[in-house]
Amino acid sequence: MKKVRQLKRVSVPTLKKKVETAPVYDNRWRKVSREYRDRHTYCVKCWEKGVLTTEATSVLHVDHIIPVKDRPDLQYDESNFMCLCINCHTEKTLAENPQCLGGQKESRWFFDPPASGSRKG
Repeated sequence: MKKVRQLKRVSVPTLKKKVETAPVYDNRWRKVSREYRDRHTYCVKCWEKGVLTTEATSVLHVDHIIPVKDRPDLQYDESNFMCLCINCHTEKTLAENPQCLGGQKESRWFFDPPASGSRKG
């Protein structure tokens, strides 16, 4: 029988980059967010456009109307919350900070169809 050599376990520290302006999304936030989504079950931006988007059709996020970086005291204040589907949340986030998700929406995250006159045919 072959003898198997045991490897020595080495603990490697995890590199975490702490950003001072980043909001804290901890267990308290997850609980508050889940409770808010249980009571507010559709995307408010889609609803304004006449479309009903719920958790059955999309992922819903609880968004801070006023960003936490601007008003950290409102992080857990429900008057500063709104439910958004993942698409509306991404659009809002990019509008507030175009570089936060890796670049402009046209080049990275969304496909904008060409104008009607520019189509080859």
